[in-house]
Amino acid sequence: MDRNGFTLVELMIVSVILMILLLLSIPSFKNLTLRHKINGQANDLFSMIYLARTEAIKRSKVVSICKSADGQNCGGNWSLGWLMFVDLNQDGALDVGETVVDAATVDTQVIINWSAFGSDNYIRLTPRGITLAQNGTFTLCPHNGNNDIARTVVVSKLAR
Repeated sequence: MDRNGFTLVELMIVSVILMILLLLSIPSFKNLTLRHKINGQANDLFSMIYLARTEAIKRSKVVSICKSADGQNCGGNWSLGWLMFVDLNQDGALDVGETVVDAATVDTQVIINWSAFGSDNYIRLTPRGITLAQNGTFTLCPHNGNNDIARTVVVSKLAR
């Protein structure tokens, strides 16, 4: 007798093998998506620093980036977001009358820390496009603590 097709037993064996392969690949897929989130967040941060540098030069004023929990005031921590503004009194804090240029939030699966000479609360860029005595490093880590996919963004005095 000539058969065309599969038996129920053959179909179940193939299904079990596919399920096992799928279950083995899920952790790798989670790390892949988390790696992409961290890379994207690092690129956003990198772009924000360059935008602040450009704005400081264009406006001939000090432009600051501070950590911001709500995108409207300085405060909180870097893992919640940041705020870029024209800092007229050069104190690193958003005051009445200072113009907000941009703001960003951070993905909830990413932890960001800023370690710098000077203040850890803000970065100030002068009209010449350099920082005000601040060299530092942003460290971006996943919430799960996997340091293999952590990234850093290093900011030199020249804001590069």
